[in-house]
Amino acid sequence: MPYTSYVKLVGQTTITTIEEPDHLQFVTTRVRGWTDLLLPTILTVVGGGALGFKHFFMGALCLLAAILFLANFSKPSTNQLDVSQSEMIVRSSVDSSISQDKTVKSPEMKSLGYQYGNKNQPSGLYANQGIFNQICLLPGLSKQQANEIADTICKKFPNYRR
Repeated sequence: MPYTSYVKLVGQTTITTIEEPDHLQFVTTRVRGWTDLLLPTILTVVGGGALGFKHFFMGALCLLAAILFLANFSKPSTNQLDVSQSEMIVRSSVDSSISQDKTVKSPEMKSLGYQYGNKNQPSGLYANQGIFNQICLLPGLSKQQANEIADTICKKFPNYRR
């Protein structure tokens, strides 16, 4: 399968890096692939079946959810990470128009690197602030992408550790 067909199937995350003397900025953009249409398709089929069996509330609920997923399909999700010597600021607009900002102070952070996701958290670049306190900085990154960003940050600002 050619690479472009694969990208259209599963989607792609692109990273833009801006380096200035006193800070770094990383912007990730996730473009969805065709597999992201699987859930709306299933919801549409279940909703249509529910309507066929006269379960109007369940059918309407499934169809409404499918419409909401499809409405977000064309919008790429964007995350921005601004890194300075003293702090990291995450600005994300993942699947919503409401920006969600998080700040991680440099002294509070123990390490920086890739973390595999679970059912509640996505895989991506994480800041570790202790055993039970990990903050997702940039979700949806591969291990290679996350480690490259972490290496870039640690080279520029040695007070951050991998």
